[in-house]
Amino acid sequence: MTQSNYAKRLQVTEQLWREKNYDSCVRESGQLFESALRHLLTRLISETEDSTKRNEVLQVESKISGGNRSYKKFTLGELVGLYREAKVFEKLRSHLSLPMLKIKHIHLDDLSVLRNAAVHGSMGEAHAEEDALQMYYWVKLLLYETKLVINEEPKMEHEDTKQKLNQYSCYECKQNLEKDWKFCPFCGSSATRTCPSCDGAILPNYKICPFCEYHIRGKAKNDNALKEYELLFKGAYLDSIITAQERISLEEKRLELGLTVALSDEIEEKCIPANLLKYYQTVEGVLVDGVINDLERSLLDKRQKQLGIDPALAANIEEDFLRTYGRE
Repeated sequence: MTQSNYAKRLQVTEQLWREKNYDSCVRESGQLFESALRHLLTRLISETEDSTKRNEVLQVESKISGGNRSYKKFTLGELVGLYREAKVFEKLRSHLSLPMLKIKHIHLDDLSVLRNAAVHGSMGEAHAEEDALQMYYWVKLLLYETKLVINEEPKMEHEDTKQKLNQYSCYECKQNLEKDWKFCPFCGSSATRTCPSCDGAILPNYKICPFCEYHIRGKAKNDNALKEYELLFKGAYLDSIITAQERISLEEKRLELGLTVALSDEIEEKCIPANLLKYYQTVEGVLVDGVINDLERSLLDKRQKQLGIDPALAANIEEDFLRTYGRE
């Protein structure tokens, strides 16, 4: 399926919600999610040169099917199990050179349950509208995070990062370097611009790859790195709000310190109220295409009430993230 076809099917899903055909919206979202999972899996298996990764996926496929079926015949629930057990999203991050950080906000088990309920006619009217909206949000998040659907007017990448990637001077001593130099001859610092594991574009001060989490300059001294990141996070949250620019800076610092996403998540969960953190994550997810449409407006309103977020604070968070991630 092409990018344009995925985009068209996503529009169909949205239209079903608008027509209040919630069961069909959930079913279509589930089928689209299933198609995307198969598509991505096929790309990984057929394109990767890493036989270890390929074999890990195929071994789990055989375990789930009893050696009788290909993943191409798997149900959504079986695909979800394969992705989880074979850590497919982690492999795709490396293979596609995409951070895909928002994928973790998709509740795969809940997605399968909602899709099955719609298929078997057991959704129930009380939750049908909310469940359909949730499914639409999750499938949209998957398609945009994996670039199966691409923004028509993509936001320029963070200007500081873009400038650093294009500027061939030493990060430490600022001396000019040749494009193909691996180390600075003046101070000995690394001048590497690509990850040695996945070839993703990186800055020379990174200790960990943002795509495959390969430790470029050895594993971080976790105790010191964790303490530093925690202090920075608490400092950003002193005014009870973390701006989009602060989140960008924190992500840069995570990579400089060599912390995995899992470790930084643990710190954030410890330092900020769970309801507020979840709201931040929802706003970031909604803005995966740079806009907040009326369906997503409905989702954010529901989240704000469910999580007990002050309406004024919710509005400030949204406005700030729109300024940074929204389309011009």
